[in-house]
Amino acid sequence: MTHRFTIDYKEDYDFIHKIYSELYPMNNNFGLNDILNLLEENPGLKKINEEYIGVNWYRNHLNELKTVGINNTKII
Repeated sequence: MTHRFTIDYKEDYDFIHKIYSELYPMNNNFGLNDILNLLEENPGLKKINEEYIGVNWYRNHLNELKTVGINNTKII
């Protein structure tokens, strides 16, 4: 869980938007390797949503879930 490629929080959207804005103009068919290379070249991008790495939206909805418990989530 070293990267976060999901949109649960505003920071996730900001991160994805920045990645898209950087890569799409040069290659509208970019893939995971392009994203990983971009993050390696620009480590500051990862800071946009790094506080949520390892955190999933369901940690706030545990009482609604049957298969995920408090021990399966990262609390920040």
